[in-house]
Amino acid sequence: LGEHFITTSGDELFANLPDDVDIIRVNPYSPPELRYRGDQIPALRQWARAVKVERTLATPQPDLSLVKCFDAFYVVLQQLEGEGRALTLAPDKRGRKLAAVFTAPDTLDAFLRDQGDGGLKFEPVTVKTPGHILFDDLQHLPIDGIVFNCAGPVAPRLFVAGFAKAVMAA
Repeated sequence: LGEHFITTSGDELFANLPDDVDIIRVNPYSPPELRYRGDQIPALRQWARAVKVERTLATPQPDLSLVKCFDAFYVVLQQLEGEGRALTLAPDKRGRKLAAVFTAPDTLDAFLRDQGDGGLKFEPVTVKTPGHILFDDLQHLPIDGIVFNCAGPVAPRLFVAGFAKAVMAA
């Protein structure tokens, strides 16, 4: 089939890669050339989708349908005595109940690392969940807000609790 060249943003390219791609070469024949194999494509696709969600959350009017359709948010749960689990809240100096939500494994890892020095008094249980399930659950919890990626490495984004209901209406 030959080689094909396009110019596009990385998140658009990687988020929409078809399953039959065997290899991707970025900056072919020019340093620094990057190569990705077919088995790396699903991870690239997921990272690109996370970047798109992080970018829309950073805008004044996020694309709520994109947030709702994102399939890989992470939350940290704690096992309660007896049965059941509770959502772990983000640290807040003002004492607000802020749901801690993460868009990618690196943001989740940053939180667990920050809280690892005595911040968490329990063994964390991490759960990956799609947006439509997460925000349906969050809209029914007694929280003051939702903070995305509270420990970085991207800038944290805080929304009022009604954000969950708005996402579900999108």
